[in-house]
Amino acid sequence: MKEYKTGDIRNISIIGGAQTGKTTLGEAILFNSGTVSRQGSVDDGSSVLDFLPDEVDKKISISSSLFNYETRNTKINFIDTPGYVAFVSNVTAAINTCESSLIVVDGESGMDVSVKKSWRKAAAAGQSRFLFVNKLEKERVEYDSILQGLQEGLSPKVFPVTIPIGACENFSGVVDLIKQKAYVQKGNKIEETDIPADMKEEAELLRATMMENAAENSEELLDKYLENGTLSDEELLQGLKMGINSGDSYPVFAGSARSNIGVKRMVENLALLAPNPIEKEVGFTCVTNSGEEIVKKIDESEPTLAHIFKIIDDPKVGEYFFFKVYQGTVFPAHELIDVNSGQKERIGHIFAFSGKNRVELGPLCAGDIGATAKLKTVGIGHTLFLGKDGIKVKDIDFPNPVVSEAVVAGSEKDSEKIVEGILSINRIDPCFVTEHRAEFNERIITGISRLHIDTMIDRLRKRLGVEINLVKPLIPYRETIRKQVKAQGKYKKQTGGHGQYGDCQIELIPKPMGAGYSFVDNISGGVIPGKYIPAVDKGVQEAMTRGVVAGFPMVDLEVSLFYGSYHNVDSSDLAFQMAGRMAFRKAAEDANPVLLEPIMNVKVTIPDSSVGDISADFNQRRGKILGMDPLGDGYTCISAHVPQGEMYNYSVDLDSMTKGDGEYEETLEKYEPIPSSISERVIKEIAREHEE
Repeated sequence: MKEYKTGDIRNISIIGGAQTGKTTLGEAILFNSGTVSRQGSVDDGSSVLDFLPDEVDKKISISSSLFNYETRNTKINFIDTPGYVAFVSNVTAAINTCESSLIVVDGESGMDVSVKKSWRKAAAAGQSRFLFVNKLEKERVEYDSILQGLQEGLSPKVFPVTIPIGACENFSGVVDLIKQKAYVQKGNKIEETDIPADMKEEAELLRATMMENAAENSEELLDKYLENGTLSDEELLQGLKMGINSGDSYPVFAGSARSNIGVKRMVENLALLAPNPIEKEVGFTCVTNSGEEIVKKIDESEPTLAHIFKIIDDPKVGEYFFFKVYQGTVFPAHELIDVNSGQKERIGHIFAFSGKNRVELGPLCAGDIGATAKLKTVGIGHTLFLGKDGIKVKDIDFPNPVVSEAVVAGSEKDSEKIVEGILSINRIDPCFVTEHRAEFNERIITGISRLHIDTMIDRLRKRLGVEINLVKPLIPYRETIRKQVKAQGKYKKQTGGHGQYGDCQIELIPKPMGAGYSFVDNISGGVIPGKYIPAVDKGVQEAMTRGVVAGFPMVDLEVSLFYGSYHNVDSSDLAFQMAGRMAFRKAAEDANPVLLEPIMNVKVTIPDSSVGDISADFNQRRGKILGMDPLGDGYTCISAHVPQGEMYNYSVDLDSMTKGDGEYEETLEKYEPIPSSISERVIKEIAREHEE
């Protein structure tokens, strides 16, 4: 493959919902490029792009796949992404890396939730947006009604560049409104012909509308259009590109990925219309050593700067690191600094991938995408830099995982292997995270959805050959006191020789929520020698780790040590630790102890039509709605405080209530007393969990 300059490169992420045909479209593009000799299929396992074992088994995309297409001295780098929300980290990384997105619309579903979600993601990243209406060979698929739905649901600036010839089983080709030619399937080939006579009037009207769209993007072009009533082909493309680059014009292409109709015309037009990395108005954000954020443009003349956006680690393919060059040129055998770790990394061979297939490349200039192997310290989001000032590309803003499960190993000897396996998945999927909760000795995994977690755990089971079970995580309740009390703790033990003696009197004082623990030494007159006072504090804190209501740590209280006694011979640190522990237990039991539950700060983005259902559901979960913020475009963000114990499996319920068009995030906000009306039930549930 030849070396391409920045101006000759296009980077396009293929996004959309599950089952829309994104991967099938990618396979058709690969076939048209001559990279493969036959068009692969997800259904029969011959897909070049969905090559991971679990993708072949499940017949779905789990990881993004890269491939490219060369035409007219232009190289288009495509990133095919999964459609299921479970694997959104791949979509986020792809959108973050590319200048444009191609949204695949299922012709049978039309303007649905998946289209709106993809549109919002691409818009938030400042991407140029294109749409491909797929499956036009299917029954009852009407391109005109789909186009109308897109214009009404997304933007009136959505306009067709190609339109279908025939419909449903008679769909046989497309009319290219820019080229003013028809491209019809005859046998296994697509032939260029004149526009069918019965479509000429429609094609002329649509081209005139497209020309008006192009003219509106430039005062100079608008003046020419108003004066002459038309634009030249060159001026038409110029105007369209201006609108597309600025995010104000959105071309639509018609076709069938499975039948490979309209696909080549779409790609050829993408080469003409999609912005190269220099043309895109939105730059990339970098962070300096001092933490200052600066926006830069992709530039071949600056010191080499590359960003890792994807890692694959497959037993059959190996470990490869995918990067985009933002500045300068990356050469084979290039030595760069991993800014995130401070370590030197040597770029070995550079590859271009087409799914599981790869070819070796020479240098890659700014704006291009490639992969390399055998890097030592880098992870997703790391920056490789040749300069000396330590500048790095801003971290990718991945969605926060919200669904948690506890991992139980089939045997003790498998536990360590499972933890290593989980960490290896986190390395390639930043939305799959883990933590060890020492309080319960639990290994917790958190992902985007239950499908996400189940898929990754199934991958581990097969790869490691171990048994892994998932259970509901225990809730980290806390306890506190609501009354000020005093108590004495006296530890006295006589054995042969020296005995043990420690005596202390303490006062427990409630503190405000979140104020924490404090210990106050109010001893006077030396009734307890100073050397034993830390031991009392230690004993108290040991007792606090297991509360008196349900055995959870106690928080937000003050302990005042005000009196006691000691023995010249028998007193010791251990004796006063025991005395402090005894005094605290007695005092806590009389201090009106209560159980506290964690309260989550939940933010849910939903369609306006679901506001009533979501609000009612929060009330049933003992939640408190804090506010509702209209976001425009038919969406509202609801903020609420909800007990953590009521949020288990919420992602499933949210999908059901919003028909898949809801998203949420949650963070720990505070602890609050459990209402007395349900406290007894919760305490019994906790007791049962501890018994199990």
